[in-house]
Amino acid sequence: MLEFVREDWLGDQQTTEVNYPFVEISILGDFNVHCQLWLSSAFTDHPGELVFNFAVLHDLEQLVQHPTCIPDCLGDTPNILDLFLTSNPSA
Repeated sequence: MLEFVREDWLGDQQTTEVNYPFVEISILGDFNVHCQLWLSSAFTDHPGELVFNFAVLHDLEQLVQHPTCIPDCLGDTPNILDLFLTSNPSA
């Protein structure tokens, strides 16, 4: 899914920005990705890198700041798996 969204979005990004310069973008869902730098995960996986790079490339801010996955097994740590990416965090 990430590859589809990324390819589709990248192909239409310039057209969208020209035709709709004030459009607000919101992308949300249970992404189940891990990124140490961005989501305070214990590790970074490839999908986590893709989502992080996508958000940076499109100047999107991740609004979820607290874990959305609470560990239920010994040794697991809380994670932020549900993301809300937006181009307008103050809205």
